[in-house]
Amino acid sequence: MNQAKAPHKVIEFKDWRPSLIALERMGGVFSKASKEASALAYVLMEDPDAWRKQKLTDNGCQIPKAVKIDLPGRARMIFIADSGCVILLYAGSHDNAERWCEKNDGIKFFADKSGKVVPIVTAGRTHEPQAPTVATKPLLQLLRKPERDVLLGHLPKLHQTHVLTLESSCSDEDIEASADGLADGAFASLLTDVLIDLRSDRVDTATRAIQEFEGTLKPIEEIIAEGVSPTPGPGMSVLPKDQRFYEELLKHYAKSSTLKDWMLLLHPDQESIVTRSFDGPAMLCGISGSGKTCVLVRRAMELAGRHPGETFLIVTLNRPLARLLQKLVNEAAPDTIRDSIQVKSFYDICRELLEEFDPKNIRRYLDVADKTENHVDDVWREYYQYENNNRDATVFSPVHDSLIARNVDAEGYIREEFDLIRSIAPLSDRERYLSAERTGRVHPVPEAWRKLLLQGLVDWEKKCWSVGVMDALGMAVAVHRHSEKIEPRYRSILVDESQDFGSVELDLLNRLAKPGTDNLFLAGDLAQRISLKSRNLTEIGISIPASRRVELSLNYRNSREILEVASRMLLASVPEEHRRDSDFSFVDPETSAFSGPTPRLLSAKSLEGELSAAVQYAEEIIRDTPSANVCIALAGYSEHEVQRFARSNGLRSLHGIDSIENGAIFLSDLENTKGFEFSQMIIVNLVAGEFPSPRCPEGEEWREACRLYVAMTRPRTDLTLSYHGALSPALEPVRDALLEAEWRDYVEGAARTFGTPKRLESLRWDPAESVEHLPLGDCTAAQFLLRKEARGLEIEFIGRLRELVTGARRVLNGEVREWRTMGEFAIDILQFPAARRVAGSYTTEQLRRLGPIISGRNKKPPAGGTLRLRSEI
Repeated sequence: MNQAKAPHKVIEFKDWRPSLIALERMGGVFSKASKEASALAYVLMEDPDAWRKQKLTDNGCQIPKAVKIDLPGRARMIFIADSGCVILLYAGSHDNAERWCEKNDGIKFFADKSGKVVPIVTAGRTHEPQAPTVATKPLLQLLRKPERDVLLGHLPKLHQTHVLTLESSCSDEDIEASADGLADGAFASLLTDVLIDLRSDRVDTATRAIQEFEGTLKPIEEIIAEGVSPTPGPGMSVLPKDQRFYEELLKHYAKSSTLKDWMLLLHPDQESIVTRSFDGPAMLCGISGSGKTCVLVRRAMELAGRHPGETFLIVTLNRPLARLLQKLVNEAAPDTIRDSIQVKSFYDICRELLEEFDPKNIRRYLDVADKTENHVDDVWREYYQYENNNRDATVFSPVHDSLIARNVDAEGYIREEFDLIRSIAPLSDRERYLSAERTGRVHPVPEAWRKLLLQGLVDWEKKCWSVGVMDALGMAVAVHRHSEKIEPRYRSILVDESQDFGSVELDLLNRLAKPGTDNLFLAGDLAQRISLKSRNLTEIGISIPASRRVELSLNYRNSREILEVASRMLLASVPEEHRRDSDFSFVDPETSAFSGPTPRLLSAKSLEGELSAAVQYAEEIIRDTPSANVCIALAGYSEHEVQRFARSNGLRSLHGIDSIENGAIFLSDLENTKGFEFSQMIIVNLVAGEFPSPRCPEGEEWREACRLYVAMTRPRTDLTLSYHGALSPALEPVRDALLEAEWRDYVEGAARTFGTPKRLESLRWDPAESVEHLPLGDCTAAQFLLRKEARGLEIEFIGRLRELVTGARRVLNGEVREWRTMGEFAIDILQFPAARRVAGSYTTEQLRRLGPIISGRNKKPPAGGTLRLRSEI
């Protein structure tokens, strides 16, 4: 399809709806046939050529341009699909359909000058005389005067006398005699047909035949070519866009459509948003699966058609999703507007601006270093763990120590805090962070520590610059250095997944949008918000009053069963204060338009077993249903880790793709499934201790639940959740709504195995020198406190370790005052009273508890654990 069109008008012939109801009442397989016919009717509204993908019957139909489709139970659906107009005729059992075809043999559909569609029987008229009426009446008197005058105007006087005397009791010979000797063969044939119709009391058919002859009725394709839209004539109606019948369309599309057709399917409730004009920035809030992306793409095309010569931008954070949306626009938009609609990721927008503003340094603006091929995640780990003789990260050691004392993964927490800082304001105004509200963060950071983090962020950005690697927020900061050069260049900017854009990012987009009507359109859903970026629209000059805020509250993507599980899981995980947020959209399962299979919960003996079974199961799905596509998401792993795993096993990851074609299997982390839709979704590794991630701060686990919710609401009809060992506590509240089984009940045995994904520490360019690979006994205090084993230690003990285990052995007056490693410190404490005097009784006792961890005997310090043997150290 190379042109975007509004939904096609589908007209119901008078026999269509009664036949559909009669088929439904037959029950059983015929009831299913009725539903499929109803669904296909709505599919034809979106695409009048969709019937070409259906199974046609061998037995044709004598009705010109009619199509006959096979339905379950050998039932038939009959309709006309020609020249952009669809006319639904009949649906019924095989025998009933044949009888209907015989009865309506030769019927054709025309339209008058206003576009009103009327049927005309042009063949198959019976010549059998009808029983005369009690009060006979001349046949021509049954016609209206205009049609009667047309006939008489073409008849010679001699013929007029004969025709005017004919009544309903006349014979075939009388009718044939009325046309004898007429020079105009076409008119002679018309006269004969009209008289036969009048004798059989088919006045409407006779009238329309005369109108066709006169030219006041034309074939439908002619009036469409003249720009007239067909409308239903007497006894016909337009297919209603009511919810009950639209459900059948969604069911059909959910099972058999391509992603392109599905994502561009527009519900009647969404049309008003697509065409509405706003006198400034506007916001679309919609629950998951409500069609926000569809509205965004359709609205971009609508605006481009309304403002020729202008440029429009659709933007999202997800780079693969941006490429997919660009492909949708390329395939769906008319040739006249296609080039005026651009779809880009925010990262790529920033990079284009930096190519313009700072071309000599453009090779520094990459998410993977140009020379070393190091991912930004690798560089962050190097920076945070003081590698390559860079100890800049020690500036915020007090913050790190406070967080690990609260059993928080400080490395992840501080990286997210850096994102929060960069999202609040550009570099020139970062002091606002010192007093800013940290919405969504549980652990407080006092002002003194915020100053340390600001300094640490400067050092991190210097590190990125020196390596030549940068993430999306870093790109935004770089672009803001040139803010005075930014000029409006887009008539309208439409932002997909806007809930994950911070103030700094939206400020840049607002600068690129020309002031005026419809200049900025934000579409999002707070329930799918994953990042902790700060967003204050008022502060960056974006005003969206209630009059320019619209909502979508119905889910068109997911089955009710999927929504029940996903929404219950989310509500059990998200604190009440976040649910009260005005932007939070709870998805009621009853808003779904259709039902589907019960979501499954399958178990295996290991993650490797889960992955192998999931891939085999997905391959079997594709083999049985070529129109399907399947995504396997790995909980507890990052995009970088999943991407490397997929590449090493010859599998496809969502990263870097530009299409989600049918018959394909994709791997992804949870977060990057956002914005995509699949036939089926399989989520593995939903294991206690892995999900929610142990690196997630206590009290902020709800954000992990949002990630899972995003992935769970990607499939249309089929959801499989998978685990090994102990099930994640996030799924316990919904376990009763899941169909539990083992993977071996669904796959006989994996044909191949894939191993398990490697963590970041194993993917890095020189992992042997990283802190994660050092024996704990060989770590300095600074290195040990970077390890997960240090979480939960008391803050006073952490401070003493930093003072005493410095990486260099220092002796004063014959006594050791500082130690090189944790192992040496523990051994001396065990052996020498002098060492215990230096350390103090508190530190000595705490170290005795820590001893089994350093020796590797226990993963967690047991209550009262001691260092009993030197060999344990």
